[in-house]
Amino acid sequence: MPRTAPLQDEKQVVAALARLLREEKERLGQGGQPRTESPAEWQALLEDLRLYAAQRRSQPNSQGNSAELTESVLGLQQEYQELQHGLMVWSAALRQALARLGENKATLTYGPSRSASRTLGKA
Repeated sequence: MPRTAPLQDEKQVVAALARLLREEKERLGQGGQPRTESPAEWQALLEDLRLYAAQRRSQPNSQGNSAELTESVLGLQQEYQELQHGLMVWSAALRQALARLGENKATLTYGPSRSASRTLGKA
């Protein structure tokens, strides 16, 4: 869902990014597909955040970090870390499943088998 109006402050940008990360984490936890329909929303938020960061670097004494902004940024970091952890767990599970699949590649036999298991040739 693309934004219809620009966000007004840095805290809103951070909160919106945290919300997107939370949604991705929930989608991943439910086995859903990653969200690809609106990368423009991600890009717009990241660009807004980049502009705020550049403004802070150019005028370090003009704005102080409010407690609310600090809390929002910590929440964003937490959401990012949780999503990253989920991706690492899923990645490891997929690697393990692929390894097992490679190890257990069973070939179909249509006649007598060398093992004690059943084949398509024996009922």
